[in-house]
Amino acid sequence: GNPDDRLFVLYEAKESLESIGIDTSTKNSEVRVFLNRISALTVAKQNLVFSLFSSTMEDVIGEAKATGEFEGSVEDVRATSIKLLSPLETVTSDTSSGALTNLATFKVDRGCSFSTAVRMCVDMVPPDREGGVDIEPMSSIVARSGFYMSRGRIAGRFLVLFAKRKSRPPDDDDEHDPGQLDPLGLMVLTRPNTGTNPCEKSTEDLERKYRLVASVDDVGDLLAGSGVP
Repeated sequence: GNPDDRLFVLYEAKESLESIGIDTSTKNSEVRVFLNRISALTVAKQNLVFSLFSSTMEDVIGEAKATGEFEGSVEDVRATSIKLLSPLETVTSDTSSGALTNLATFKVDRGCSFSTAVRMCVDMVPPDREGGVDIEPMSSIVARSGFYMSRGRIAGRFLVLFAKRKSRPPDDDDEHDPGQLDPLGLMVLTRPNTGTNPCEKSTEDLERKYRLVASVDDVGDLLAGSGVP
């Protein structure tokens, strides 16, 4: 949403919490105290605080899933390769129904190798490209495709990823149709530990947390200079 709207909501929530005696400068507030005191707010402000909490929680979980740090419970396993390491092992059985609880051990690779990411980038370079000709047109609404590095340390280390512009491909039946960039400026991200993420990230979010290290045009220039086809 609009950054100004989000700041307004944050300010209103902060003022509301402080008005009921909750110190917003510390993370040590007990959940029981929080829930008891929040009931003193008007219904509108209760909804505001809970909406902000839910939105923040979704952002935190989404970022953890994207970086491969989220530990979920029972869920669909998605990966580039999944291998069953051993036959099912019965752990226990229910005494009343006889239902079995089985243990399955898998080897899961959710990631993407550097060579694969490089190939994804190289495949975007037209084979007949001439030096100095942009592969991607400059745009004020969408970032450039290429390799990015986090602006700061995340979980103690710098993270890298390959980002590609989301776009509608050209119409094969219309030679004058160049395709179309996503109007929202969304980017498709591929990370070493999680592979290509099905959830796109906006250009605004990408550029706030990451900086461009090598664009697809930079890679194209390197290929042209090295003579590699």
